Amino acid sequence: MKKIKAISVKNLFGTLSYDIKIRKDTPTVLTAPNGAGKTHILEMLFSLLTGDLISLSSMPFDELRVIASDESGISVKRELLDGQPQLTLNATSQRHSIGKPVKISPDLLANDLYRELPPWLRRVRPGRWLDMRRDIYLNASQVHRIYGHSPISQLSAIEEREDLSEFLNGKVTLVDTKRLDAVATTGRGRASIDHMVDDPSEGEARIADYMRHLQSAIQSAQRESVAAAQKSDSQLVQRALDAASKTFRLEDLRHDYKQLQEHYQALAANTLAPGGALIPFPKRDTPTIRKIMGAFLEGYDERLEPLLQVNMKIQTLRDILDNKLNVSGKKTKMLSRGGLGFFSADGQRVRVEQLSSGEQHLVAIFTSLLFATDSESLVLIDEPEISLHMSWQHDFLDDISRIAEINSLQVIMATHSTAIVNGRDDLREALHMPHFTDNDSPQPVNLDVDEFEDDEL
Repeated sequence: MKKIKAISVKNLFGTLSYDIKIRKDTPTVLTAPNGAGKTHILEMLFSLLTGDLISLSSMPFDELRVIASDESGISVKRELLDGQPQLTLNATSQRHSIGKPVKISPDLLANDLYRELPPWLRRVRPGRWLDMRRDIYLNASQVHRIYGHSPISQLSAIEEREDLSEFLNGKVTLVDTKRLDAVATTGRGRASIDHMVDDPSEGEARIADYMRHLQSAIQSAQRESVAAAQKSDSQLVQRALDAASKTFRLEDLRHDYKQLQEHYQALAANTLAPGGALIPFPKRDTPTIRKIMGAFLEGYDERLEPLLQVNMKIQTLRDILDNKLNVSGKKTKMLSRGGLGFFSADGQRVRVEQLSSGEQHLVAIFTSLLFATDSESLVLIDEPEISLHMSWQHDFLDDISRIAEINSLQVIMATHSTAIVNGRDDLREALHMPHFTDNDSPQPVNLDVDEFEDDEL
């Protein structure tokens, strides 16, 4: 989806208004004390950009504007008519409204679209349902689509407006770390990682689901590698004929072979190396041998490329987790069947349920963002400090930045923790709350990051 450049909220809870600059290539960190509306802003953004307008209408605000990096945007105004919410949507360009506004009436928003839903669907919060048969969470649009209702975002008046619909069908992931054990299936590129439930086994099952995404990525890369190898083999004669008319420098061939060795060893460390060991570099040097090696190296690079892409994600995940697990004597290891395992210092297998809550927390966040989140997605993270040791909080911004770069994610997070910010004031957007005097007149005050409450960490 398009990169977000700015967010504007007017009269959240009736008194709070913010203009927030969003960074394109680095995380944006929203900081403020409790009551500033950080979580509501993330949930409003998620609801709007996934087309969940019913949930959006239930939130207390007057106007929400989202501006993309190309200066296109969308605005939503909310007003009450006889006590019921009405939404007015409009596209914007250069921060000016364009086209005809689309009104979503109170009758449509108030219509109980869910009363005929089957008994195995349990609504757990606005816009979220638990499918108890399949043990997955669904958002409003998915419920509408699966059970025959048309979500408001698919009204013809909206679908006919590409300038509106492109914002209402975004690839967005909301990570709510207070309830981090589930991820909704990604209908039309959407996901929501949230909803802590009372049974801890459900959290373990959800982490297992993230691991299946990792296994699926490996299997897909292996299939691509096999297809590339077959294509390369079929072109061997042509490559050899082409090489016959070329001149190869020995230094270049040695350099390319060394790089291939490094790639192969990196893949082998994660059980991804294809076939047997590489042939050794020839000891003899003749023009003919150089031509043969040139044809060989060109073909082998092609079969490794799909594996190298997924291996970069796997190695990033392992580097981050091993750095944290090392304190307790644990480490990760790739399993022969393509999964990620955890092991103690004496080599004993450690089951997911035996990891600490903080360790499970990290496994869930980073595995889901690397393997269960589409590239080019917007990722919204609420209070990442939950369950994290202070040193892990210090590392979090660097870790998430690394993952965002690898998977091409735009990240917005909200936090109370100075440890999460870790001195990176260049990434921080402080929300300035009004201060109420005795006569209830709001007066703006500036809040420095040092004033945040750390007593909840």
